[in-house]
Amino acid sequence: MFPLDVRLANALVAYATYLYKTVYPFQLSMFYPHPIYWPMPSVDLSAFILMLVSIAAWISHRRIPYISVGWLWYLGTLVPVIGLIQIGNHAYADRYTYVPLIGIFILLVWGTAQLSETVSAGRRRSLALLAAAMLLLLGVTAFNYAQQWRDTITLFTHALKHTRNNVLALVVLSSEEQMRGNAKSASEHYRKAVVTDRAYVIAIHRRGGLFFLQQNDFERAFINFYSVLKLDRTNADAFNHLGVLMAKIGRCRDAQIYFKEAYRLKPDDQAIKSNYLQNPTRCQGQGKGDASVPRTPSDILPPS
Repeated sequence: MFPLDVRLANALVAYATYLYKTVYPFQLSMFYPHPIYWPMPSVDLSAFILMLVSIAAWISHRRIPYISVGWLWYLGTLVPVIGLIQIGNHAYADRYTYVPLIGIFILLVWGTAQLSETVSAGRRRSLALLAAAMLLLLGVTAFNYAQQWRDTITLFTHALKHTRNNVLALVVLSSEEQMRGNAKSASEHYRKAVVTDRAYVIAIHRRGGLFFLQQNDFERAFINFYSVLKLDRTNADAFNHLGVLMAKIGRCRDAQIYFKEAYRLKPDDQAIKSNYLQNPTRCQGQGKGDASVPRTPSDILPPS
């Protein structure tokens, strides 16, 4: 978990960024990586904007109550997902604004309605035409952005284009290109991901391995755990999960090889110790198992 000061700074930037992207809904991404440390000018400007609007809402709360209602709605409903309690490696996410932006729209709609009452009929027609033009523009923008979701490569290439240091996008693109037989592109994406944040790449593979193991997709689970060990040869948990995988498909001797190595690396871990000691009697037979899962690779185990 990030330190409190990092989370507070990110919360301020996220509040201001959501407003900016509401007014200017371009350069959107399905994932925005957390930069950890935002530049102080960005944090200061965000804090200034929030303070300015908050002061305006307070001053006008009796005369123009919808401003404070809409603004407090926006601030309050974002609190659970603004990042004060960290729930991922993202800085913010567009999906979090669906409910909070109702507050901003209350402010805009009521404000426009009040403005229309103070102008002539001709200017009201102009306001209506302006609103219609904005809706048309936003509709076209939404349609164009929806096209980015047509397939995995298009979506994550778009994310990579509009964000910095997006390791998740690089890893997903690498995997997708590999599945499509584009080895060169896959290798380049993966190399960039590892250079950008090796630890995060390991974490992504670990989560992927656990997910596919739970889904009984043993081939993909193996690829992910094996990828962890290619980056971190001393990762006892990855060896342990590979042991569990092999035991599940009935390859008990292979399972014991992985459990033994996990135990050697982390002898004080009770779950690993239990797997290592109990596998010989608990694992049923040495069947062929899933033929798509490779045999124990020699490059991740020490010579016997």
